[in-house]
Amino acid sequence: MKDHFAAILRDKGVEKLCRMAAGYERMASSNRENIVKLQENARMTVSCEEDFREFQRNARMAVVLYAMAAKQKYAPAQYKLGRCFEEGFGVEENKDEALKFFTKATKQGSASAQKRLADIYARGDVPGVGREQAEMLYKAAALGGNEEARAILGAAGAVGGGGGGGGGSGEGGASAAVGTAPAQVSADRVAGRSRARS
Repeated sequence: MKDHFAAILRDKGVEKLCRMAAGYERMASSNRENIVKLQENARMTVSCEEDFREFQRNARMAVVLYAMAAKQKYAPAQYKLGRCFEEGFGVEENKDEALKFFTKATKQGSASAQKRLADIYARGDVPGVGREQAEMLYKAAALGGNEEARAILGAAGAVGGGGGGGGGSGEGGASAAVGTAPAQVSADRVAGRSRARS
């Protein structure tokens, strides 16, 4: 089976592989929803067991495909693989592996990974990495277009102008604090600090 996906990767590219992984992830999520509905209705039947097996198969397949795409240094796949490890979706839950893949995607400028890594840092889950690094990543994610990061910064009063204008306005907001290439520079700086703890 892996040979088949390796051929797809070679012929169609990493984005196609990642889209296939997302399809398996959607199917697995649908199976999970069916399982929950059956359990809520107290109908733990053969159907529920079949849905559970199908969920496991689809989730594992999504992980395999995300891993193949992540190996190609494809940031969206690295982020999704990090989420799989974080949630135990198709793999054994492993927070260290999740952190590793979020960091890889962050270094490539993935706004979603920057926001997720900022969440982890803000909770204090990584020794030696503080709120300051989390805020730097929230700013980079916000500048990269992550709306959740913008909302977090807005609620904390860390965003300069609420809506207008592009970057570099000179206000005390994210643009001024992070610089002209914020996503990459900030991510590298923070990822480097988090690696120093290992």
